[in-house]
Amino acid sequence: MTETAPALLTFADVVTRVEQRTEGRLDYVNAVKLAPGHPDYDEEYGDDQGYATCRYVNEDGSPSCIVGVAFAEEIAAAGITFGAARNTDGILALLRYELTDLPLTAKAISFLFNLQNAQDNGATWGEAITTAKEAADRRDRDDTRPAGDPYEAL
Repeated sequence: MTETAPALLTFADVVTRVEQRTEGRLDYVNAVKLAPGHPDYDEEYGDDQGYATCRYVNEDGSPSCIVGVAFAEEIAAAGITFGAARNTDGILALLRYELTDLPLTAKAISFLFNLQNAQDNGATWGEAITTAKEAADRRDRDDTRPAGDPYEAL
């Protein structure tokens, strides 16, 4: 029995997935406060190097950030655990090195990149979705074939 490749995920597919999986949580904020001097800085996110971290997965294995919620099954299948992904690595590194079998278009990658950045900078999930959709629509990115290297997709 041969295994079939996953279907191509376009911008519309990814937006729909994010909106469905965050429904009812659009006011939720779990932003990473990047600067230790920031009044809302959360020490929980700091690591021993002083960098803020992005936790795609909580200690109990449940999804944490907005991208973690949207791609929980794929993250679990890739074996990504609590504390494995640092904010300095970012969403592009997650897609390049961990979720290598996830076929995304360049426009979908642009959306995810802007989505995570907006959330990390304090936007609610609803605000992050709106901001990321607007940013992806402003950029002329291919939405018809797999993007290949996420770093080149932007």
